[in-house]
Amino acid sequence: MHHQYKASECGRQIQVTNKGSHSHVGGKGNTITVTVQDTCASCDEGHVDFSHAAWEALTDGSPHGQIELEWTWL
Repeated sequence: MHHQYKASECGRQIQVTNKGSHSHVGGKGNTITVTVQDTCASCDEGHVDFSHAAWEALTDGSPHGQIELEWTWL
């Protein structure tokens, strides 16, 4: 996420949809719900890190990489 988000957002859930990739990453169209653990103050805006289990569900088990995604607060 990005430093513009407040620590109070930790513990909230977001719904994330894999919008595709320009590389080998699969799972386009997969949607998952995850819980925000931290806000990563040093990350670039729009950057989201996922647990291994969440990444596998979102990308059909693809190796690490980058994807375009869309997310919303629940």
